[in-house]
Amino acid sequence: MFRAGLLRNRWVLVGITAELGLLLALILLPPLRHVFGLAPLGFAEWGLLLLFPPAMLLLEETRKLAARRLWWRSA
Repeated sequence: MFRAGLLRNRWVLVGITAELGLLLALILLPPLRHVFGLAPLGFAEWGLLLLFPPAMLLLEETRKLAARRLWWRSA
């Protein structure tokens, strides 16, 4: 992600925006909440959810670094 840049791929940004919009609609709009049996999130749940993206980014970039180092050793 850091090498290619997040803002370079327009379609990735469109996908992220669409996904966030759909998730917010499902969580915040009462008719959709009722159809899918969802409840509004509390402050604690939002805080927990905000921890996951940075954690996943860190784990994925660490995995890529390890894979690159293993590849260079075997080459």
